[in-house]
Amino acid sequence: MSVSLSKGQGVSLKKNEYDLSSVTIGLGWDINEEKKGFLGGIFGKKEEEYDLDVIAFLCNSAGKVTDLGNVENGKPTLVNGDIIFSTAFAISQEISG
Repeated sequence: MSVSLSKGQGVSLKKNEYDLSSVTIGLGWDINEEKKGFLGGIFGKKEEEYDLDVIAFLCNSAGKVTDLGNVENGKPTLVNGDIIFSTAFAISQEISG
């Protein structure tokens, strides 16, 4: 199953409706191309910075959010490796490395 979302949209995945033994979340975006004219070449332009945020909650059978602990600082696995989180830094390192 594949779902495409736009900014501000969400999707609910309920275990009784879908096989959730494995869930993959992929993120992609287009970077604006800098248009350089004559004056832009002389005066230059500050490069745009891009920020992409994503959030996902794992709920237990009662519909309550499960506490998985701290997932910051690039900790890649939690709960005996059953749940894997990758940071943007780790992903970019894999692509460029």
